Order: sequence, then structure tokens, then C-alpha cells
Amino acid sequence: MPAKIIQTNNTPFRKVDLDPITLDIVENALRNARDEMDAVLFRTAMSPGIREQHDEFPLVANRDGKMVVGQFGAFINTFMQIYEGEIEEGDIFLTNDPYSCDGAVSHTPNWLVLMPIFKEGRVIGWSAMFGHMTDTGGRVPGSMPTDAQQIFEEGIIIPPLKLYTKGVLQQDILNLILHNCRMPQWNGSDLNSLIAGCRLAAARVTELSTRFGDDVYYSALNELLERTKRAVGDGWYDRTSVGQNFNPGSAAFFYGRLRDHPEFRMLVADRAQSMMAPGGGLHVEEGARVSGTPYVQGRNAPADLYHQRSSQIRTAVKLEYARWGNYFHTSGSVSSADWEVERARLLEDYFPVRTDVLLQQLRAATPSLYPTIDAPALSRYGGHVSAGFELEISASAGGIYYTLDGSDPRQEGGAMSSSALLYSDPVAIDGGWVVLKAQALSAGSGARSQRRGSARCESAR
Repeated sequence: MPAKIIQTNNTPFRKVDLDPITLDIVENALRNARDEMDAVLFRTAMSPGIREQHDEFPLVANRDGKMVVGQFGAFINTFMQIYEGEIEEGDIFLTNDPYSCDGAVSHTPNWLVLMPIFKEGRVIGWSAMFGHMTDTGGRVPGSMPTDAQQIFEEGIIIPPLKLYTKGVLQQDILNLILHNCRMPQWNGSDLNSLIAGCRLAAARVTELSTRFGDDVYYSALNELLERTKRAVGDGWYDRTSVGQNFNPGSAAFFYGRLRDHPEFRMLVADRAQSMMAPGGGLHVEEGARVSGTPYVQGRNAPADLYHQRSSQIRTAVKLEYARWGNYFHTSGSVSSADWEVERARLLEDYFPVRTDVLLQQLRAATPSLYPTIDAPALSRYGGHVSAGFELEISASAGGIYYTLDGSDPRQEGGAMSSSALLYSDPVAIDGGWVVLKAQALSAGSGARSQRRGSARCESAR
């Protein structure tokens, strides 16, 4: 059954209105508390991994366990579901089991300390901190065997337990844990430093709540979380749509105003087109844009990058499968062979069609972020050409305007620039660097699409 918090004061918190100055003070005071947690740990820990490398992360959460400041995510709700027991004032918890904290720590050398913050008999928040211990036992010094097949090879696994009960250290438990480590003095010192960091955060939270009042502090944390939610959205709609009623202080609001401007949309289209053109990071050859296309290097730029990166981690993935097994797979056995199947699916089915899907999404956006007509096609994209080389330009619709100096054939507002030329015959490349920009213009729809290419004449070098 879930953990039970024992409170001697069950008076509910009240949501109150806040002025922006108070909210700003509370926000920055919590940021400072987070920095103080780091400072205390760095100055008191013994191991160089924490003192010098700073392999640690702090967290301060509201009374519901939602992170307000920190770096390693909110795991407290999972802890509350896993831990079977009572939580009382003065309790401090310890674990290093990744499976017991939703992966907030990734391996057993990371020791995680969690502390409920009580004030006048009520929980007003939580503080937590984890640090990488030099050694936690296991079959190799440092407790990080690269060829491990089970998590047990990393050393002692500590389930969520009370290291302090009502403020009293459980010395027998601590002795048992440290007895399984090769560096018990370092681990003991580092653990005390983590606890000191959590206690400092608790002191700062209590000070803030005393200064402004419990209800103000409670409301301020909720408002900070709501402000973050408003800024990033809930993930179920287009957060950049100009039709959404965003907070004027959010990045989405600012982008929405930009997106409402036709010149900005044209710049987005130009950037997208350059990425999808030959040489761009999203370019896929015409014959390779169908699901089921066998992967051939050089035909699909996104697939090439994925193939390179996945090849680099292939051995590590197989070792991780051996290390974690099927702990999270309740519906059947999964092995590294399944990863290979998924890798092949991405290379042959997903990446071949994703560039066209992106193009459709840009065109379907409201307002549209890509013209309805395709950009002109060039017979050559970049590289050295001989003097007199004739570059051909074609378009599926509309007239073609081009420049040879890299300037935009189109002026702001839509008019053609004075240097733009109407394409009728192949363009002769006579010498030097040539940066050509071509644009297709459909007079009927007013749609435009642009493409850029560059070449250098060999005889001009």
C-alpha cells in the first residue's frame, strides 16, 4: 500500500492571490537555496567525484512532490507508491535503486537522499539530493563494470529506507551499507554531505514560509508550476499557433506574433527548403522516398546520420539489454534483436517518408509555413564546373526568376528585385564563384518557392 504521511496538523492550505514582487522573491529565494545545497556539498564531501567533478544534483519540491527547482526530475510520487510505511517529521530516506525512483538515478553508485519538510505539523515541501559515490561494492572497484549482465554486479542495492527515523540515525543500517563498500569513509562523508544539503534546503523553505506565511508560500509554488505549464503548453495542441491565447511573456506568444508575419513565414520556408535540398540535413533522393526502401548510404541524409549514431552505440545497447533484462517488459521478452528490428524499421520505413511528411505539415499549418508550389530544380548543386557550363533550371509550376550574386530574387513585400532575371534558357557559368538563387512564382495563386545553389568554375581558380 502507498506510504502514509503522519501530520499532527491537518489544516488545509488556502490558495491566495499573489503580487508579482512576492512571487519573484520566492522564486529567486528557492534558486538561491538550490545553489546553497550545491555549495554545502562541494565544501564538505570527501570524494573528488563530487568535490571536483560535481557529479550530483539537488531538488526542492512542493508538498505534492512536484519539482520547483532542481535538475533530476520528480520521482517523489513514485517513491510514495513504492514505499510501504509511515512518513513522519524528522525522517530522512535513502535509496540507490533506479527501479524504485523512476530512474531518477541511473545506477547504484548514485545515492539519493529524500527528506520531507515539515512546519508546524504539516508537510510544506520536500528536498532531495543525489551524489555519485566512489564505490558501492560489486565485482570491480568503482562499481561500474562495463560488461555487467545484471544490476547486482554494481554492488549493494539499497531499497527506499529510513536512514533517520524521527530525527534519530539508524546506525545499524548505515553500518551495514558502508560495510559493503570499498571506501566506507568517503561514502560516509559524502552521504552526510547530501543530508546536510537537504537539511539546508528544508531550513530555507521553512524560513520562506515563515516570512510570507504558509498559504502564500503554498500558493507561490503552485503559481510557479502553473506559469511553467502555460509557457510550454500541455503537449496536445500546436503551441506555436497564433490562435492560441498564450501568456504574453512566453516564447510561444513571441513566436506566434512572428509567425503571423508573411515575411517571417517566407524565411521559415527558405530555411526548410535549404534543409530538404541536396546537401541539406533533410534531403532524401526522389527514388528513396517510399516506405520499404532499402537503406543505401548517401541517398537519405537523416537516415545516414541515424545509421552513423546507432552504429556507434550498437555494442552499448546490447550490453544495456544484458544489464537490465526485461524488468520493464511485462508483456513478453525483449532482447537486443528487437532493437535491431526497430533500427531497420526506422532506416527503411520511417526516414524515407519523414521529409515529405514534414513538408505536408508545413503546408497544412495555419497560416501555411511553406508555399503550395515546389521550389525550382537545378541541374547541378555546388562543386567545380568547367568554364561555359550551362546550368538548367526547371519548375513544376510558375515562372522562374533567378540571381547570380546570392541575393534574393524577391524583395520584401513580394516584388522582384532589380537584379532578378526571368529564366528562359540555360544559364552559362563563365568563371569565379557563382551563388545562384532561383524562385518559382505562380501568378494565379501568388505562391512562391525558392531554391539556392552554388558553383565554382575550374578555369577561374
